[in-house]
Amino acid sequence: DSYDPFWEDYVVSGSIDGVIRLWNLPQRQLLRIFLGHVDVVWNVSCLQGTSIMVSTSRDGNAKLWQLPQYSEVAAAAAAVAAAPAATAAAAVGGVNIGAAGGPAAAAAAAQG
Repeated sequence: DSYDPFWEDYVVSGSIDGVIRLWNLPQRQLLRIFLGHVDVVWNVSCLQGTSIMVSTSRDGNAKLWQLPQYSEVAAAAAAVAAAPAATAAAAVGGVNIGAAGGPAAAAAAAQG
């Protein structure tokens, strides 16, 4: 079972600019950005039972990301709620796990 009630208000999204974003859905606020891809992010998946996220991109890379602790995300969401004009987003990089071999190899690496 991959449902985690602590994370039900949050979602990660990949985009055409190569950036992955962590969002608080009820507040409609960006909490964190993950930088590392240089082309369209095709897939973002969280590994069940861990705080690891995997992404694949048209740049031919698959990357592993360490998600922040839930308490850190909740604190950022509270800060955004308290001061909507302030930004709580911070950029972090990922670990490259598959550049050689192009998109097919990257997708295969992300699938296990």
